[in-house]
Formats: sequence, C-alpha cells, structure tokens
Amino acid sequence: MAKLYSIIGVDGSGKDYWLQECFRRLPEGSGFFPLPSTQYHQSPYCAAPGLSKLFHKLGKQADLTGDAALKAMSLFLKMMLFPVEYRHLQQRYKATTIISARHPAIDTVAYSRLFLRDIPLGRPAEEDHLLRARRLLEEAEWLQLEGFLQGVKAHGQGGSLEALIIETGRKELAAQLEAYAAFFGMPFPDKLLFLETRIGQAEQNLAARNDAVPEVHEKAEYLLALQSELQNCIGVLRSIAPQVEVKEILPTLGQESREDILAFLTE
Repeated sequence: MAKLYSIIGVDGSGKDYWLQECFRRLPEGSGFFPLPSTQYHQSPYCAAPGLSKLFHKLGKQADLTGDAALKAMSLFLKMMLFPVEYRHLQQRYKATTIISARHPAIDTVAYSRLFLRDIPLGRPAEEDHLLRARRLLEEAEWLQLEGFLQGVKAHGQGGSLEALIIETGRKELAAQLEAYAAFFGMPFPDKLLFLETRIGQAEQNLAARNDAVPEVHEKAEYLLALQSELQNCIGVLRSIAPQVEVKEILPTLGQESREDILAFLTE
C-alpha cells in the first residue's frame, strides 16, 4: 500500500498551493503522486473527472442559493471520491507515495461537527437535502448522481447519507474518526501536515481567488470554528493513531518555513 501524506487546514490556508509546490520539487518518476481533494478533476491522473466536476457544480449551486445543508452534502459527496482516486493512483500508476490536500475522515469529522451545529441538517428529520439537487442540475447530471448513490447503497450503506452523518455525529470524537475511516475505507495518513494559518490571512487568500460566489462557510466565525475542530481532531488522532507523524506549522513564504514544509512532505 502506498504511503499517504495529507495536508489539512481551513479554507484559504494554502493546501493546494503547498501540494503544487511539492511537485515542483519532486523529480518525475519519484513514485509520488498528487491527490487534489476536492477538485480531483484538476489532476491529469483523475479517475472520475465527470463526477468530480458534477460535485463541484453542485457545491457552487448550493453557494449561489445559500443552501448550507446542501453544501454540506456536496462536501460529503466530494469526500466519497477520495478513496476512488486513492486506489486509482496505486492501481493505474503504481504510486508509492500519495500527497493529498485534505483527508476524508479528518475533514469530514471537522466539517460535519461544524455544519451539524450551525445549519438545519436533519431538521425536519425526514427531509433529504440531496433531493433539492434535482432542480439545480441538468437531467443527465441528476441521473449520474442517482447512479453514484445507488452504487453506494449497493456496497452496504443502505440508509441516507444524511442519516449516516447525523448518527455518526452523536458519537465521541475518537469514534467519529474511526467510523469515517472505516466508511471511506481509508487508512489514517502516515504523515499529517496541519497548516495552522491566521484566520485573517485565510480570508485574504479566499478573497484573492477568482470565485464569483464565496462558499457559504467561508466566514471568519466559521473558519475559526473549523480550525478549532481540526485541532480537536488532531489531538484525538495522536491518541488513537500514534503512528501518524504530525507537524503543525504556521505557513509563511519565508525560506525556513518553506523548506520545513517541503522537506516534511517530500522526504
């Protein structure tokens, strides 16, 4: 099995930037491959570019309509593609080390705790927020999404994804991390880099993007809460998976910080 090095941090912390910088340093044929979650389709090695673009579009449509619950579900769908891409890099390209932006178990726990607390996910309990995607997507896109969800059910997840998120959210933090690692079929990373950025800097980075519509959770109070949730996850991960090598760093473009980050991820 390939080694997995994951970069985590709040939106605007620089995950994609540092992922790209790694592969400017690494020589071709090194056995290292990038896994740019959640925009997998930006990689030339992507296994499912159509689904990646579809889930990205769904998230953007949720942002346009201010639908925070649907946004949460779109993020979960994107995380479900992570193990598909992870296996593809090993099977098709014989990757020996995969460097990812995000980790599905850690990010899902952090984001879901935030969303479950701050948006009406599951209220009313019988509502399936994903059904609202039908009016935001083309018919062919909706059928593609339905096909993907049917495939999930065929592999043993019979209930709704929302019910899974709500049920898992009632567990202790350690149990949540283990439950999502099992659900995604993903190991915890061999190395974990946490970009503990200043929230003001993250906001500036987000504002500098070319996105016409900001994501519904890209607000200072959400970013602060998300950073706290990620820190909590790391604290628990140290106890349940002590083999994970964790580095927490305030990212800067200074030479010392730069070398520290790149050495950790490429050696």
